Amino acid sequence: MLVITLLILLGLSILLINIIGWILFDDFKWPGIISGVVLIFIGIYQYRRYKNNQIALKLGYQNYNQYISENKAAKKAGFKSILEHKQALDLEAERKIHQSEIDKLRIEQKLEEDRKRRREYIRLIEKNYGPHIANAYSHKEVVIGMPMDVVENMYGKGHDPKRNVTKDRELIKKKFRKFHKKLKNGGLSKAKYKMEIEFEKSKGNNTFRVSGFKDKDS
Repeated sequence: MLVITLLILLGLSILLINIIGWILFDDFKWPGIISGVVLIFIGIYQYRRYKNNQIALKLGYQNYNQYISENKAAKKAGFKSILEHKQALDLEAERKIHQSEIDKLRIEQKLEEDRKRRREYIRLIEKNYGPHIANAYSHKEVVIGMPMDVVENMYGKGHDPKRNVTKDRELIKKKFRKFHKKLKNGGLSKAKYKMEIEFEKSKGNNTFRVSGFKDKDS
């Protein structure tokens, strides 16, 4: 601020000296007049920048340029002032936080519903097929005697079924846990399966149950 004041005073002094010389001695010098005026204008310009920066700092901005930039952004967004723009941005941020909390709550509710259905299904398995089958299902394991619908509830529908029917029984082999390997060219391999399970339905029995299983490609 001191430098700006000295600059303005210097400009005024040069201007005044040249005006006095012109009046008293009829010695008019354009360079001196112009120099004084230029120094005064530079001082006034710097003073205005200084005051604007002070105002910007009080409003919470780093400098006046930041204030101007945000003011332009507010106008471009269709707001009358930076304050309106900030209020709108704050409301939008609150809305996103609120929406995020709602989404999180919905996910938690869905997970709880899924856990509840799973617990009920395990109780149903235990009631119909015994604790051995229910315990295996709860650990996502296949055991001999497990019904096909329980396996498919655990692993999804089987692939590539193959039947073998005799007079006394019917066998079905299905592949489960489908996956693809990533190739060197970035593509995917043909479908592979981690497990093949054999189901058997004896004569007079309406339920296919696991009679054997083996691990496949890994």
